[in-house]
Amino acid sequence: MQRVIQAYVGVKRDQQILKISQDTIAVLAQQLQDTQAKYDVREVTATDVAQAKARLASAQSQLASSI
Repeated sequence: MQRVIQAYVGVKRDQQILKISQDTIAVLAQQLQDTQAKYDVREVTATDVAQAKARLASAQSQLASSI
């Protein structure tokens, strides 16, 4: 019975980690869109856009490697 409980808790934990990772990607994607929009009106630099892209790519890579 102990193993069943541990397995269940492990699955629930992993589901929550996956959800957090997906939410993080959604937020970073929105931030990239916002940064790109600001770049289009010259409020930020191309470096800011590149950094936003890199943060999103990093989060996507982490999610892919954790699955």
